[in-house]
Amino acid sequence: MAEESSLKRKRGQLTYLESLRNEGNLDTKPEAKNKTCAICLGEMTNEFSVFPCGHFFCFECTARIVERESGIENVPGAFSSVRCPSCRARAALAEISYVHPQQERERLLQSEQREIKGSYGSKISAVVRRILTILDADKSQKLLVFSQWTDVLEIISSSLRENDVGFARTEKGKKSFQTALHRFRTEPEISALLLPIKSCASGLNIVEATHVILVEPQMNPAAEAQAVGRVHRIGQNQKTTVHHFVVENTIEEKIVDIERQRALSYHGVVPKNPIIEKITTADVSLMFQDAIPHDGE
Repeated sequence: MAEESSLKRKRGQLTYLESLRNEGNLDTKPEAKNKTCAICLGEMTNEFSVFPCGHFFCFECTARIVERESGIENVPGAFSSVRCPSCRARAALAEISYVHPQQERERLLQSEQREIKGSYGSKISAVVRRILTILDADKSQKLLVFSQWTDVLEIISSSLRENDVGFARTEKGKKSFQTALHRFRTEPEISALLLPIKSCASGLNIVEATHVILVEPQMNPAAEAQAVGRVHRIGQNQKTTVHHFVVENTIEEKIVDIERQRALSYHGVVPKNPIIEKITTADVSLMFQDAIPHDGE
């Protein structure tokens, strides 16, 4: 059944992309034909979202769909999937694709070329480079950086310090956390707040931030939903952007696959004290299947 559902979604996406190609809408030039959003009936130029079933809607309507379904019981971000307004098929948030205009793609490509000080590994460099790019565009932006490893947060701290980015980081103890949070909220020069995702994601309301950076993929959709929910709450009047970092051709890609599979079946609201799902032997097998040598390799 899971394979049939996945095949159906892929066919829907293929049908949609083929229709774009036939109509010339994959062209990003100004003269490209416009699409109409099925919800608000407004014109969409080169910026819209595509659901796994192949239906597409403007950014604004997609945001309202997510906000409506995730706002139940005042726990924004708690849902990991929404229903397509056209066919009612449920779509995991991670599987909704977003099409950006050509200038936005060029800006992202340019950001990858930004030089940073120090050598801290490819992932840490990518995280810090993204932070610097955000701050280059707007010095007033505030960011939450989540990681499940304290050692990783320590390395990010060193890199941010070397690249002259103001940040606050929690140490052990409630008093240290409150101090870091107060600095983040009140000091303009503090741009980033570094948090361990397991101990600090729950119960926070930090609408001062507009960007959430997840340094590693999470196997539990509830943990990620809670982290994003710290920013995307009632009282937030700015656009919230979530940045995921996954190292290509590593076990992290397998974790993302497992996360998406779980997200498809995770349709309820996150409980107040969610129980972290146990990793099954099947999950472990999936993560390491490409790492197991075959026939003397």
